[in-house]
Amino acid sequence: MLSLKQFVSSEFCLNCRGCCIFKNDLWRPHLLDHEKQALAKNDVQTRKKGESLVCEFLIMEKHECRIYDKHPLECRLYPFLLVSTDNNACGLAAHLACPYVQNRLDSDEFNRYVAYLTNEWAKDAGVLKILKEQKRIFRSYPKEELKLLKEDIFKS
Repeated sequence: MLSLKQFVSSEFCLNCRGCCIFKNDLWRPHLLDHEKQALAKNDVQTRKKGESLVCEFLIMEKHECRIYDKHPLECRLYPFLLVSTDNNACGLAAHLACPYVQNRLDSDEFNRYVAYLTNEWAKDAGVLKILKEQKRIFRSYPKEELKLLKEDIFKS
């Protein structure tokens, strides 16, 4: 499992009740190879709940994750996203729909975390190697819902 300091506390995240419920399949997390092995799954499945799709690991009644101790990188990284940019590069963005991001977008806390992701965590050779080998995890999201933070995480 890739080590990652989370930006949003699990307490805030789980009380928001916005995570783990998606408008469409684009937003569901995709698994890295080692996560597929750890979960014995090829992909995270969703189930229909009203107009939304819900992660298979979400316990709706408590809004808790059944696999929180080994939840995928994309879940741990959220509200930051690994994105495919217009230039076909592998970038980093913040999801503007997250209330935690909305309230902290220009804060020191936000800027420190972005620096952590772009200067420390993303510079880790092991992390970069895994992400380069599994670029399928970088996806295109609606631009109006994102703040692009780094165009290409593989460039200094």
